[in-house]
Amino acid sequence: MDRHQQAFSILEIVITLSIVSVLAAVGVWSLTSTLADTRARSAARSIADLLVLARGEAIRSGTPHLVFFGLDAAGAPLTGAGGQPAAGVVIRDDNADGLVDPGEIVAAIPLETSAALAWGSALASIGSTAAPDDNRDGKFPEAGDFVCCSFTQPDGDSAARWVAFLPDGTPRAFTTLPFEAGDIASGNGSVYLTSGSRDYAVVVAALGGVRLHAWNAGLSAWTR
Repeated sequence: MDRHQQAFSILEIVITLSIVSVLAAVGVWSLTSTLADTRARSAARSIADLLVLARGEAIRSGTPHLVFFGLDAAGAPLTGAGGQPAAGVVIRDDNADGLVDPGEIVAAIPLETSAALAWGSALASIGSTAAPDDNRDGKFPEAGDFVCCSFTQPDGDSAARWVAFLPDGTPRAFTTLPFEAGDIASGNGSVYLTSGSRDYAVVVAALGGVRLHAWNAGLSAWTR
C-alpha cells in the first residue's frame, strides 16, 4: 500500500468515526427525549387517575373528596400516608376543614424527582390557548413558575392548586376552616405538566369529566 492509499484509508476512518459519533449523539438525544416524554405521559395519566378516583369515591361515600397538587391549602409540601413526598394527594375530608390531615389521605402520587419533568407548560404557552374546557381562557401556567394548575378559589380570580369533588360528582372550588364549596362550575380547570419537549394537560370539566390532552406542535393545538 503506497502512502496515498494509506492516507486515503485514514481519512475514510476519520470521516466514518465522525459520522458514527454524530449518529450516536442524535440517538442518545432522541432516546432521552423519548424517555422524558414517556415519563411525562405516565405522570399525566396518574394525575388523571387520581382525579377520577376522587370523584368516584366522593359519589360512592357521600363525603367530599379533595385533590391537592404540589402544596396543600396551607402552603406546605404534600406527603403521602407514609410521609413520603408527594406530587398529588386525595383526601376524604371527614372533619370538613378542607385541609390535608394524615388520617384522611386516600391515595397519593409519589413526587417525581427527575429534572426532565416540571409543572406547567413549555411549548403550548407560546401564542396558544389553554386546553379544551379549561376555565382560564388562555391564561395558564408556564413551566418554571412552579404553578401546576388553572383551578381557582371560590372568588374565581385567586389561583389554587386544589379542587373538591362533592357527592354529586361535580368539581368545586372551596375554602378551608371550615370547608365550604363554591358554586357549580367553580371547579373546572386543568393540571399542566411538561417534559420540556411535550406538554400535557389533564382537564377537569365543569360537570366532573376528566380528559387528557397533549400539545401537538405541528398542528399548534391540543389533541386527545
